[in-house]
Amino acid sequence: LLKQAFDEMSHFVNVENIFSFTDQKVELERLQAEFKYSLPQELQDYIRFYAPQKDIDLNTVGNPICLYGIEKLKFLQDGYNFNAETQEKINDWSDDWFLFADEGADPIILPLDTAYEIEKRNHGYGGWESGEGIAENIAQFLLCASYQHYALSQNDFDCIVDDEHGFNLDPEIAAWYFPQMKKYAKQYYSVWCGLFDNA
Repeated sequence: LLKQAFDEMSHFVNVENIFSFTDQKVELERLQAEFKYSLPQELQDYIRFYAPQKDIDLNTVGNPICLYGIEKLKFLQDGYNFNAETQEKINDWSDDWFLFADEGADPIILPLDTAYEIEKRNHGYGGWESGEGIAENIAQFLLCASYQHYALSQNDFDCIVDDEHGFNLDPEIAAWYFPQMKKYAKQYYSVWCGLFDNA
């Protein structure tokens, strides 16, 4: 699935300049040792062959999605499950959550106990209970986030029209973006497109 996603992304994103495509076996071994849960195969493949060297920012309507670089992938995540100042564990974070991105500090995780769907949890609610599924797997997440980034990168955000007709994506861009998202986001379409009145 990851290869298929990157093949599709290569039609509109220069993936060679963004992602690794080198064997990061040592980093995979490091992460497998840090987590008590077994890492699912898709996550192993992502870490080993695709995870970027540096953080990548992907545009959204609000805060960008920060896709973590390989060195930022780790078990102890400051502000999420660990307080670096006090050197203490933060207890409301589950040990089976693999954090690989965030959106305005809202963590984007893969639960390792089930390896079931990518979730975005919400901060500022006194805990991490509030959240939603945003993709079926890492491949779908990367593809949807890349499509969204590309659509919103056109014309320096002049592609969004907020007027008496509602909050809309520019019709020309919408004609390309929404059909692609219906095809690839599937049951998560409203997560990626529901903000727009012309979706």
